[in-house]
Amino acid sequence: MLGTFGLLKATGDWPLLTVAFSVALLVAARRAERGPSPRTSSPLAHPRAYLAIQALEYAGFAISVIVSLLVGRPDLVGTLTVAISGVHFFALAVVIGARASYVKGALLCAIVVATPLLVPPEVRLQGRPVVAWLAFPCFAAAIVLWVDAGIALGSAHRTERRPRVAAAGR
Repeated sequence: MLGTFGLLKATGDWPLLTVAFSVALLVAARRAERGPSPRTSSPLAHPRAYLAIQALEYAGFAISVIVSLLVGRPDLVGTLTVAISGVHFFALAVVIGARASYVKGALLCAIVVATPLLVPPEVRLQGRPVVAWLAFPCFAAAIVLWVDAGIALGSAHRTERRPRVAAAGR
């Protein structure tokens, strides 16, 4: 989201083009995701609930971006996006029973709370203004999600390499 937000300058009077591009990237990224770890149930075990959660998340992203732009507060896009994503992980945790989703949801919601409390709205880096309320939550959320992905990949790799134990008596 942070990268596509830079398109606002390029699209000028067409901010909805930026929103459409961002939503398209989010949808493509979600479709490219792999299934859950073997310890959790598959989202396909509850397809309607899973699809409803995903649809609500995407709608929330689109609405929050549009409203933020319309009220002249593009600095809130990052925080709102992370908040919606955090709530989405809590809902997924309930549906697929994944403890990791509760942790991701809690960490993302903590980022949302910490942003206005600990981060100034704007900072200067090498003399240039940076909208910190946009940048910080996006980068912090990226760290959380990349670490989670690394843990999941490492766990899957260890599970694949584990030797299979023959059943007793065979």
